[in-house]
Amino acid sequence: MSKIDQIQPGQPQTVGQPQKTPSRKGPSFQEILDKAAGPPEEVSKTQAPPFEASKTLQNLKSAENEGLIPLQNKGLEHAERIADILGQMDACIQTQSLKQAAPLVKALEEEAGRLETVLEKLGSDPDDVAYGIMEEAWGRAMAETIKFNRGDFIPSATYEA
Repeated sequence: MSKIDQIQPGQPQTVGQPQKTPSRKGPSFQEILDKAAGPPEEVSKTQAPPFEASKTLQNLKSAENEGLIPLQNKGLEHAERIADILGQMDACIQTQSLKQAAPLVKALEEEAGRLETVLEKLGSDPDDVAYGIMEEAWGRAMAETIKFNRGDFIPSATYEA
C-alpha cells in the first residue's frame, strides 16, 4: 500500500516488468481502411435499386375487373406515379445537378403523402398484393427523399491524408 503514495502524475504505472510495444506485423489500420473503401472512382452515389414493381402494377391495374376496389386502384395510381418520379429523379441525379432534382423530390414527397393516406384507409392485409406494392412504393419514396435531404447524393470529395 505504501507504493501508491509514491506514484507521481505522468509516471508509467507498471506492475512487474515493463511491457514492450509489440512490433507491427501487418498493414496499418489506415491501409486496411483504404483497401476496404477502394479507389475513389469506384465509390458511387448512394441510391437504392430502381423500383421494380411497374410490371406488377400494370398487371394489377389490368385486373381491375377481378375485384380491386376503387381505393386500391387509386393507391396503385399513386404507386405508379411514384415509380415514374423515381425514374425521373434517378436520371436527373445522374445527368444534372442536385438543385434541378429538388422539385422531383418535392413531388415524390407529396405523392408518398397521398399514397400514405390511401394505405391508412385500406388497412393492412398480408394477402393483398396491391397493398404490398403500394407499401413498397411508399417506403422507397420515403427512403429516397430522406437520403436526398440528408445529402447522400452529394458527390464526396477525396481527401489526401
